[in-house]
Amino acid sequence: MSQAGDKEAFLSRWARLKRRGADAPGAEEHDAPEPAAAAQDEPRQLPEDLRDFDAGRLDPQSTDFSRFVQSDVPQDIQRLALRKLWQSDETLANLDGLNDYDEDFTPQGIAAAAASFLKTGARMLDSDGTRDSDGTRGEAMEETDGYLIAPDLEDGRLTREVEVVNERGERSMRHTVQERPLTIFLNGQEVITAMTIGDHPDWLAVGYLRNQAMLRDDDEITGIDYDEDIHTIVVRTRRKTDYEEKMRRKVHTSGCAQGTVFGDVMEEFEKIRLPDTAVLRTSWLYALLKKIATTPSLYMKAGSIHGCALCQKGRPLVYIEDVGRHNAVDKIAGWMFLNKVEPGDKIFFTTGRLTSEMVLKCAAMGIPVIVSRSGFTAWGVELARKVNMTIIGRARGRRFICASGDERIIRDAPLSKAQEKRQGSSGSAHGKDVS
Repeated sequence: MSQAGDKEAFLSRWARLKRRGADAPGAEEHDAPEPAAAAQDEPRQLPEDLRDFDAGRLDPQSTDFSRFVQSDVPQDIQRLALRKLWQSDETLANLDGLNDYDEDFTPQGIAAAAASFLKTGARMLDSDGTRDSDGTRGEAMEETDGYLIAPDLEDGRLTREVEVVNERGERSMRHTVQERPLTIFLNGQEVITAMTIGDHPDWLAVGYLRNQAMLRDDDEITGIDYDEDIHTIVVRTRRKTDYEEKMRRKVHTSGCAQGTVFGDVMEEFEKIRLPDTAVLRTSWLYALLKKIATTPSLYMKAGSIHGCALCQKGRPLVYIEDVGRHNAVDKIAGWMFLNKVEPGDKIFFTTGRLTSEMVLKCAAMGIPVIVSRSGFTAWGVELARKVNMTIIGRARGRRFICASGDERIIRDAPLSKAQEKRQGSSGSAHGKDVS
Protein backbone atom coordinates (compact mmCIF):
# COMPACT_ATOMS: atom_id res chain seq x y z
CA MET A 1 0.00 0.00 0.00
CA SER A 2 1.29 3.48 -0.84
CA GLN A 3 2.23 6.08 1.77
CA ALA A 4 -0.74 8.20 0.72
CA GLY A 5 -2.99 5.18 1.18
CA ASP A 6 -1.64 4.53 4.69
CA LYS A 7 -2.30 8.15 5.64
CA GLU A 8 -5.84 8.04 4.27
CA ALA A 9 -6.59 4.76 6.04
CA PHE A 10 -5.33 6.18 9.33
CA LEU A 11 -7.43 9.33 9.02
CA SER A 12 -10.51 7.28 8.09
CA ARG A 13 -10.11 5.04 11.13
CA TRP A 14 -9.57 8.08 13.40
CA ALA A 15 -12.73 9.78 12.06
CA ARG A 16 -14.78 6.58 12.46
CA LEU A 17 -13.65 6.08 16.08
CA LYS A 18 -14.38 9.70 16.88
CA ARG A 19 -17.94 9.38 15.48
CA ARG A 20 -18.44 6.16 17.45
CA GLY A 21 -17.42 7.96 20.66
CA ALA A 22 -19.87 10.77 19.97
CA ASP A 23 -22.72 8.25 19.39
CA ALA A 24 -21.92 6.25 22.55
CA PRO A 25 -24.40 6.33 25.45
CA GLY A 26 -23.62 9.10 27.93
CA ALA A 27 -21.60 11.13 25.44
CA GLU A 28 -23.98 14.08 25.66
CA GLU A 29 -23.55 14.21 29.42
CA HIS A 30 -19.75 14.45 29.05
CA ASP A 31 -20.03 17.20 26.45
CA ALA A 32 -22.39 19.40 28.47
CA PRO A 33 -20.59 21.64 30.98
CA GLU A 34 -23.69 23.45 32.31
CA PRO A 35 -24.33 21.38 35.47
CA ALA A 36 -20.68 21.61 36.58
CA ALA A 37 -20.62 25.34 35.94
CA ALA A 38 -23.81 25.78 37.92
CA ALA A 39 -22.35 23.82 40.81
CA GLN A 40 -19.32 26.09 40.87
CA ASP A 41 -21.55 29.13 41.24
CA GLU A 42 -23.15 27.82 44.41
CA PRO A 43 -21.62 29.13 47.67
CA ARG A 44 -19.31 26.56 49.23
CA GLN A 45 -19.53 25.77 52.92
CA LEU A 46 -16.26 25.75 54.82
CA PRO A 47 -15.54 22.20 56.11
CA GLU A 48 -16.12 21.94 59.85
CA ASP A 49 -12.52 20.94 60.60
CA LEU A 50 -11.24 24.12 58.90
CA ARG A 51 -13.53 26.70 60.51
CA ASP A 52 -10.95 27.55 63.18
CA PHE A 53 -7.98 27.31 60.83
CA ASP A 54 -4.83 29.17 61.93
CA ALA A 55 -1.65 28.58 59.95
CA GLY A 56 0.42 29.55 62.98
CA ARG A 57 -0.85 26.50 64.91
CA LEU A 58 0.23 24.00 62.26
CA ASP A 59 3.07 21.78 63.43
CA PRO A 60 5.10 20.56 60.43
CA GLN A 61 6.17 17.50 62.43
CA SER A 62 2.68 16.26 63.37
CA THR A 63 0.24 17.83 60.90
CA ASP A 64 -1.08 15.72 58.03
CA PHE A 65 -0.76 18.26 55.21
CA SER A 66 -2.44 15.93 52.71
CA ARG A 67 -5.72 17.24 54.12
CA PHE A 68 -5.01 20.66 52.57
CA VAL A 69 -4.73 19.40 48.99
CA GLN A 70 -8.21 17.87 48.97
CA SER A 71 -10.85 19.37 46.71
CA ASP A 72 -13.02 20.83 49.49
CA VAL A 73 -10.24 23.05 50.89
CA PRO A 74 -10.50 26.74 49.86
CA GLN A 75 -7.55 28.05 47.89
CA ASP A 76 -6.54 30.70 50.45
CA ILE A 77 -6.36 28.14 53.27
CA GLN A 78 -4.52 25.70 51.03
CA ARG A 79 -1.95 28.35 50.13
CA LEU A 80 -1.28 29.29 53.77
CA ALA A 81 -0.98 25.66 54.87
CA LEU A 82 1.39 24.68 52.07
CA ARG A 83 3.44 27.81 52.67
CA LYS A 84 3.82 26.71 56.30
CA LEU A 85 4.98 23.28 55.13
CA TRP A 86 7.39 24.83 52.64
CA GLN A 87 8.88 27.17 55.24
CA SER A 88 9.45 24.31 57.68
CA ASP A 89 12.24 23.02 55.44
CA GLU A 90 15.31 25.18 56.05
CA THR A 91 16.66 24.62 52.55
CA LEU A 92 13.46 25.44 50.70
CA ALA A 93 12.48 28.31 52.98
CA ASN A 94 15.84 30.08 52.76
CA LEU A 95 15.12 31.85 49.48
CA ASP A 96 17.45 34.39 47.90
CA GLY A 97 14.95 37.23 48.23
CA LEU A 98 14.37 37.74 44.51
CA ASN A 99 10.66 36.94 44.92
CA ASP A 100 9.88 40.21 46.71
CA TYR A 101 6.75 40.72 44.61
CA ASP A 102 5.53 37.11 44.60
CA GLU A 103 3.01 37.58 47.39
CA ASP A 104 -0.77 37.66 47.81
CA PHE A 105 -1.67 41.34 48.08
CA THR A 106 -5.44 40.91 48.00
CA PRO A 107 -7.11 42.35 51.10
CA GLN A 108 -8.05 38.81 52.18
CA GLY A 109 -4.53 37.50 51.61
CA ILE A 110 -2.90 40.35 53.54
CA ALA A 111 -5.34 40.04 56.44
CA ALA A 112 -4.84 36.30 56.73
CA ALA A 113 -1.07 36.54 56.49
CA ALA A 114 -0.87 39.39 59.01
CA ALA A 115 -3.12 37.60 61.50
CA SER A 116 -1.07 34.42 61.20
CA PHE A 117 2.17 36.41 61.53
CA LEU A 118 1.04 38.13 64.72
CA LYS A 119 -0.34 34.97 66.35
CA THR A 120 2.85 33.08 65.55
CA GLY A 121 4.97 35.94 66.90
CA ALA A 122 3.01 36.00 70.15
CA ARG A 123 3.55 32.28 70.66
CA MET A 124 7.26 32.63 69.90
CA LEU A 125 7.77 35.01 72.84
CA ASP A 126 7.91 32.22 75.38
CA SER A 127 10.44 30.17 73.44
CA ASP A 128 13.08 32.64 72.33
CA GLY A 129 14.06 34.42 75.51
CA THR A 130 11.96 37.57 75.12
CA ARG A 131 9.56 36.74 77.96
CA ASP A 132 10.75 36.10 81.49
CA SER A 133 9.64 33.11 83.56
CA ASP A 134 7.24 35.29 85.56
CA GLY A 135 5.35 36.24 82.39
CA THR A 136 6.73 39.77 82.09
CA ARG A 137 8.55 41.00 79.04
CA GLY A 138 12.32 40.78 79.23
CA GLU A 139 15.06 43.15 78.13
CA ALA A 140 15.22 41.86 74.55
CA MET A 141 11.53 42.64 73.99
CA GLU A 142 11.75 46.07 75.59
CA GLU A 143 14.54 46.98 73.19
CA THR A 144 12.20 46.48 70.21
CA ASP A 145 9.45 48.77 71.53
CA GLY A 146 8.66 51.82 69.41
CA TYR A 147 10.14 53.27 66.24
CA LEU A 148 11.38 56.83 65.99
CA ILE A 149 10.29 56.78 62.33
CA ALA A 150 7.94 54.15 60.84
CA PRO A 151 6.05 53.73 57.54
CA ASP A 152 3.03 56.05 57.27
CA LEU A 153 0.22 53.98 55.79
CA GLU A 154 -2.18 56.93 56.09
CA ASP A 155 -0.20 59.12 53.68
CA GLY A 156 -2.44 59.09 50.61
CA ARG A 157 0.34 60.39 48.36
CA LEU A 158 2.30 57.15 48.56
CA THR A 159 -0.21 54.72 47.05
CA ARG A 160 -3.28 54.81 44.86
CA GLU A 161 -5.85 52.26 43.79
CA VAL A 162 -5.98 50.92 40.25
CA GLU A 163 -8.49 48.57 38.68
CA VAL A 164 -7.06 45.16 37.78
CA VAL A 165 -8.39 42.00 36.13
CA ASN A 166 -7.25 38.55 37.23
CA GLU A 167 -6.86 35.32 35.24
CA ARG A 168 -10.59 34.53 35.69
CA GLY A 169 -11.69 37.89 34.31
CA GLU A 170 -12.68 39.17 37.78
CA ARG A 171 -12.21 42.90 38.36
CA SER A 172 -11.05 44.46 41.62
CA MET A 173 -9.26 47.51 43.01
CA ARG A 174 -5.68 47.13 44.27
CA HIS A 175 -3.34 49.47 46.09
CA THR A 176 -0.22 50.31 44.08
CA VAL A 177 2.85 52.29 45.04
CA GLN A 178 3.31 55.74 43.50
CA GLU A 179 6.45 56.83 41.66
CA ARG A 180 7.49 60.47 41.32
CA PRO A 181 10.61 62.17 39.96
CA LEU A 182 12.77 64.18 42.34
CA THR A 183 15.46 66.41 40.86
CA ILE A 184 18.24 67.12 43.36
CA PHE A 185 20.35 70.28 43.26
CA LEU A 186 23.40 71.04 45.38
CA ASN A 187 23.54 74.82 45.59
CA GLY A 188 23.17 75.89 41.94
CA GLN A 189 24.19 72.60 40.34
CA GLU A 190 21.74 69.91 39.18
CA VAL A 191 23.00 66.52 40.34
CA ILE A 192 20.45 63.82 39.48
CA THR A 193 16.76 63.02 39.03
CA ALA A 194 15.64 60.02 41.10
CA MET A 195 12.38 58.09 40.95
CA THR A 196 10.90 57.83 44.45
CA ILE A 197 7.60 57.39 46.29
CA GLY A 198 7.82 61.02 47.39
CA ASP A 199 8.07 60.95 51.18
CA HIS A 200 10.97 62.59 53.05
CA PRO A 201 12.51 64.37 50.03
CA ASP A 202 14.88 66.31 52.32
CA TRP A 203 16.35 63.12 53.80
CA LEU A 204 16.68 61.55 50.36
CA ALA A 205 18.48 64.56 48.90
CA VAL A 206 20.87 65.04 51.83
CA GLY A 207 21.54 61.30 52.12
CA TYR A 208 22.22 60.92 48.42
CA LEU A 209 24.67 63.82 48.41
CA ARG A 210 26.37 62.51 51.56
CA ASN A 211 26.75 58.98 50.16
CA GLN A 212 28.19 60.39 46.94
CA ALA A 213 30.82 62.33 48.94
CA MET A 214 29.37 65.63 47.77
CA LEU A 215 28.54 66.58 51.35
CA ARG A 216 31.32 66.39 53.91
CA ASP A 217 30.93 65.53 57.58
CA ASP A 218 31.73 69.10 58.55
CA ASP A 219 29.50 70.78 55.95
CA GLU A 220 26.97 73.25 57.28
CA ILE A 221 23.62 73.08 55.50
CA THR A 222 22.15 76.58 55.35
CA GLY A 223 18.86 75.64 53.70
CA ILE A 224 16.78 72.96 52.01
CA ASP A 225 14.17 74.24 49.54
CA TYR A 226 11.61 71.79 48.16
CA ASP A 227 9.04 72.62 45.47
CA GLU A 228 6.48 69.80 45.26
CA ASP A 229 4.87 71.22 42.10
CA ILE A 230 8.02 70.85 40.00
CA HIS A 231 9.45 67.88 41.97
CA THR A 232 12.69 69.69 42.74
CA ILE A 233 14.78 70.08 45.89
CA VAL A 234 17.80 72.32 46.46
CA VAL A 235 20.30 71.66 49.26
CA ARG A 236 22.35 74.76 50.12
CA THR A 237 25.66 74.71 52.00
CA ARG A 238 27.90 77.42 53.39
CA ARG A 239 30.79 75.86 51.50
CA LYS A 240 30.89 76.60 47.77
CA THR A 241 30.70 73.43 45.68
CA ASP A 242 31.56 72.53 42.11
CA TYR A 243 31.29 68.90 41.05
CA GLU A 244 31.14 69.35 37.28
CA GLU A 245 34.17 67.10 36.68
CA LYS A 246 33.04 64.52 39.26
CA MET A 247 29.64 64.15 37.58
CA ARG A 248 31.22 63.22 34.25
CA ARG A 249 32.50 60.02 35.87
CA LYS A 250 29.54 57.94 36.93
CA VAL A 251 28.55 54.27 37.07
CA HIS A 252 25.00 52.96 36.77
CA THR A 253 24.57 50.32 39.45
CA SER A 254 22.31 47.30 39.88
CA GLY A 255 19.97 49.15 42.25
CA CYS A 256 16.22 49.06 41.57
CA ALA A 257 15.22 51.95 39.27
CA GLN A 258 18.94 52.06 38.38
CA GLY A 259 21.20 53.69 40.92
CA THR A 260 24.18 55.89 40.18
CA VAL A 261 27.61 56.07 41.81
CA PHE A 262 30.02 58.83 40.82
CA GLY A 263 33.62 58.02 39.99
CA ASP A 264 35.56 59.18 43.05
CA VAL A 265 33.31 57.36 45.56
CA MET A 266 35.73 54.43 45.38
CA GLU A 267 38.61 56.76 46.22
CA GLU A 268 36.79 57.81 49.40
CA PHE A 269 35.89 54.19 50.13
CA GLU A 270 39.55 53.17 50.24
CA LYS A 271 40.04 55.46 53.27
CA ILE A 272 37.31 53.76 55.38
CA ARG A 273 38.02 51.33 58.22
CA LEU A 274 35.00 50.47 60.35
CA PRO A 275 35.47 50.07 64.14
CA ASP A 276 36.39 46.71 65.65
CA THR A 277 34.43 47.43 68.83
CA ALA A 278 30.96 46.84 67.34
CA VAL A 279 29.25 43.54 68.16
CA LEU A 280 26.11 41.73 67.04
CA ARG A 281 24.29 39.50 69.50
CA THR A 282 22.07 36.86 67.94
CA SER A 283 19.37 37.75 70.49
CA TRP A 284 19.33 41.27 69.04
CA LEU A 285 19.24 39.96 65.47
CA TYR A 286 16.32 37.60 66.09
CA ALA A 287 14.37 40.31 67.92
CA LEU A 288 14.95 42.73 65.02
CA LEU A 289 13.85 40.24 62.38
CA LYS A 290 10.65 39.48 64.27
CA LYS A 291 9.82 43.12 64.94
CA ILE A 292 10.43 44.24 61.36
CA ALA A 293 8.52 41.30 59.86
CA THR A 294 5.38 42.17 61.83
CA THR A 295 5.53 45.96 61.37
CA PRO A 296 2.64 47.39 59.29
CA SER A 297 4.22 48.62 56.07
CA LEU A 298 3.56 49.76 52.53
CA TYR A 299 4.95 46.39 51.45
CA MET A 300 2.09 44.66 53.27
CA LYS A 301 -0.40 47.15 51.81
CA ALA A 302 0.72 47.28 48.19
CA GLY A 303 3.94 45.31 47.59
CA SER A 304 6.49 46.32 44.94
CA ILE A 305 8.64 48.22 47.43
CA HIS A 306 11.83 47.76 49.45
CA GLY A 307 12.34 48.48 53.14
CA CYS A 308 15.42 49.48 55.15
CA ALA A 309 15.81 49.93 58.89
CA LEU A 310 18.42 51.55 61.11
CA CYS A 311 18.70 49.61 64.35
CA GLN A 312 20.49 49.72 67.67
CA LYS A 313 20.92 46.51 69.63
CA GLY A 314 17.53 44.75 69.41
CA ARG A 315 15.51 47.86 68.56
CA PRO A 316 14.67 49.19 65.07
CA LEU A 317 14.91 52.99 65.21
CA VAL A 318 14.01 54.13 61.71
CA TYR A 319 12.09 52.08 59.11
CA ILE A 320 11.98 53.57 55.61
CA GLU A 321 10.52 52.23 52.34
CA ASP A 322 10.94 53.17 48.68
CA VAL A 323 10.70 51.66 45.21
CA GLY A 324 14.49 51.37 45.17
CA ARG A 325 16.51 50.10 48.11
CA HIS A 326 19.20 52.68 47.31
CA ASN A 327 16.60 55.42 47.87
CA ALA A 328 15.64 53.92 51.22
CA VAL A 329 19.25 53.77 52.43
CA ASP A 330 19.84 57.35 51.25
CA LYS A 331 16.83 58.55 53.25
CA ILE A 332 18.25 56.94 56.38
CA ALA A 333 21.66 58.49 55.64
CA GLY A 334 20.03 61.90 55.33
CA TRP A 335 18.15 61.47 58.60
CA MET A 336 21.37 60.46 60.34
CA PHE A 337 23.31 63.42 58.90
CA LEU A 338 20.66 66.01 59.82
CA ASN A 339 20.25 64.58 63.33
CA LYS A 340 23.98 63.95 63.89
CA VAL A 341 23.43 60.27 64.73
CA GLU A 342 26.48 58.25 65.76
CA PRO A 343 26.82 55.23 63.38
CA GLY A 344 29.43 53.10 65.16
CA ASP A 345 26.96 51.04 67.23
CA LYS A 346 24.22 50.73 64.60
CA ILE A 347 22.92 47.78 62.60
CA PHE A 348 21.46 48.28 59.12
CA PHE A 349 18.70 46.00 57.79
CA THR A 350 17.35 45.79 54.25
CA THR A 351 14.86 43.61 52.43
CA GLY A 352 16.93 43.88 49.24
CA ARG A 353 20.13 42.28 48.03
CA LEU A 354 23.45 43.42 49.47
CA THR A 355 25.12 44.59 46.30
CA SER A 356 28.32 46.62 45.97
CA GLU A 357 26.24 49.82 45.99
CA MET A 358 24.59 48.95 49.32
CA VAL A 359 27.96 48.15 50.89
CA LEU A 360 29.48 51.39 49.56
CA LYS A 361 26.62 53.47 50.97
CA CYS A 362 26.59 51.81 54.39
CA ALA A 363 30.37 52.11 54.63
CA ALA A 364 30.13 55.82 53.80
CA MET A 365 27.55 56.11 56.59
CA GLY A 366 29.98 54.41 59.00
CA ILE A 367 27.70 51.46 59.83
CA PRO A 368 29.70 48.32 60.74
CA VAL A 369 26.96 45.66 60.51
CA ILE A 370 24.50 45.17 57.63
CA VAL A 371 21.81 42.50 57.43
CA SER A 372 19.54 41.39 54.61
CA ARG A 373 16.71 38.89 54.37
CA SER A 374 17.99 38.38 50.81
CA GLY A 375 21.44 37.41 49.54
CA PHE A 376 24.59 39.28 48.59
CA THR A 377 26.85 39.62 45.58
CA ALA A 378 30.49 38.56 45.37
CA TRP A 379 31.73 42.12 44.93
CA GLY A 380 29.55 43.26 47.82
CA VAL A 381 31.27 40.67 50.04
CA GLU A 382 34.72 41.66 48.77
CA LEU A 383 34.10 45.34 49.53
CA ALA A 384 32.71 44.52 52.99
CA ARG A 385 35.87 42.59 53.85
CA LYS A 386 38.06 45.51 52.77
CA VAL A 387 36.47 47.91 55.28
CA ASN A 388 35.97 45.45 58.16
CA MET A 389 32.18 45.28 57.74
CA THR A 390 30.01 42.43 59.00
CA ILE A 391 27.67 41.36 56.19
CA ILE A 392 24.80 38.95 56.88
CA GLY A 393 22.41 37.55 54.30
CA ARG A 394 19.34 35.29 54.15
CA ALA A 395 18.36 36.37 57.64
CA ARG A 396 14.92 34.90 58.38
CA GLY A 397 13.62 33.63 61.67
CA ARG A 398 16.65 32.11 63.40
CA ARG A 399 18.68 31.45 60.26
CA PHE A 400 21.35 33.55 58.59
CA ILE A 401 24.69 33.29 56.80
CA CYS A 402 27.64 35.60 57.44
CA ALA A 403 30.16 36.28 54.67
CA SER A 404 32.35 38.87 56.39
CA GLY A 405 33.09 39.99 59.94
CA ASP A 406 31.79 36.90 61.76
CA GLU A 407 34.13 37.66 64.68
CA ARG A 408 31.63 40.36 65.76
CA ILE A 409 28.82 37.81 66.29
CA ILE A 410 28.02 36.79 69.87
CA ARG A 411 25.78 33.72 69.84
CA ASP A 412 23.81 34.31 73.03
CA ALA A 413 20.37 33.16 71.85
CA PRO A 414 19.33 29.51 72.35
CA LEU A 415 19.42 27.37 69.22
CA SER A 416 16.37 25.65 67.83
CA LYS A 417 16.33 21.84 67.90
CA ALA A 418 17.10 21.74 64.17
CA GLN A 419 20.05 24.09 64.66
CA GLU A 420 21.40 22.06 67.57
CA LYS A 421 21.21 18.88 65.51
CA ARG A 422 22.94 20.50 62.55
CA GLN A 423 25.64 22.05 64.73
CA GLY A 424 26.29 18.73 66.47
CA SER A 425 26.87 16.99 63.16
CA SER A 426 29.10 19.71 61.67
CA GLY A 427 31.15 20.84 64.68
CA SER A 428 31.13 24.14 66.57
CA ALA A 429 30.27 27.37 64.76
CA HIS A 430 32.60 30.30 64.23
CA GLY A 431 32.26 33.48 66.24
CA LYS A 432 31.91 34.12 69.92
CA ASP A 433 29.66 31.83 71.94
CA VAL A 434 28.03 32.61 75.27
CA SER A 435 27.15 29.63 77.43
